Amino acid sequence: MKIVFNEYEHELELYNTNFVNVWHDWMFNDANEVYLIADENRLQSKHNEWIELTNKLTRILEKVNEISVAEKLPDRWHYDMSTKFDSNFLQKTHEKWAQITKESWEEHLPVFNYKTKEIYDTINKQLRKFSMSYNDINNAVHQIEFLYKFFMLHHISIQKSTENIKNYSIKHDDTSFVNDIITMPFQDIGRPQYEKYCISGEVIHPEISNFIHITNKLEFQSNATVQSVHPSYIEKCNQLGVPVWGTNVSIAKNKNPNPQSLGFLLIRNFSETKNNTLLLRK
Repeated sequence: MKIVFNEYEHELELYNTNFVNVWHDWMFNDANEVYLIADENRLQSKHNEWIELTNKLTRILEKVNEISVAEKLPDRWHYDMSTKFDSNFLQKTHEKWAQITKESWEEHLPVFNYKTKEIYDTINKQLRKFSMSYNDINNAVHQIEFLYKFFMLHHISIQKSTENIKNYSIKHDDTSFVNDIITMPFQDIGRPQYEKYCISGEVIHPEISNFIHITNKLEFQSNATVQSVHPSYIEKCNQLGVPVWGTNVSIAKNKNPNPQSLGFLLIRNFSETKNNTLLLRK
C-alpha cells in the first residue's frame, strides 16, 4: 500500500493482523485508490516552517560558498546547493560540516588540523559580519530533519462509509504498543486497558474500553514510537486470565527504515497554488 500526496508516493508495509486484512479489503473493495481529507491548515503551517528553515540553510551555505570563492579555498570548503532538501542532501551537508568542524575543534584528537582551524576561523570571522556562524549549518540541518522526523497528522478522514466494517470486533491481538506510521485512532468512551491500569492498578473494570468503535479515521506519523510497558501490567493480566491489550491499532509501517521520508513527502510537496490531493493506493 502507498500514501500518495500530489502524485508523490510513499511505500508502506501492512501489519499482519486479522483487522488489517479486513480493513484492507473494505478500503479497496471497489477501487484501487481511496481519497483522504486531512488538516490543510497543519500542512500549510509545517510547509511555511519548512520554507523558513530551508531559506535559512540556503543563506548560510551561499554565504560560506561566497567567502570560499573570495578566499580561493579548495573545493572541500564549497557546499552543494539544493531546492529539494531531502534526507540525502541534509546528510551530505552535515557530513561536510562535521568533518571540517572536527578538524577545527578537536585539538585532543589526531584529526585536528591547524590549517583547517585557521581557515575555519577566517570564515567564521567574516560570517559574524552578517550575524551568522559556521555552526548555523549544523543547526539548520537538524531543524529540518526534526521537522520531517517528528511530523504527525491527526484526524484524517477516509472517504468511505464504515457500513461494511463497523461490526468487526477488534481483538487484543489486533493491538500493540507500537504507534506506527498509520494507526486507527482510539475513539471509545472510557479508557484503554493499559491506561486504566497505570492510573488505578486495575485490568478489569467497566470503564475499560478497547477500540470498540471502528472509525473511518486515520492518524499518520513519520516515526514509529514504542510505548514502554510496565512488567506488572502483563503479570496482572496473566494472574486474572484476561487478554493483554495494547494501546494502538497500527495498520502500516514504513517500507524503508528512513524515519524522515513521510514527513518530507507531506511537508515539502504541499502546494500553495493548487488543490492538494492525499490518498491511499492499493
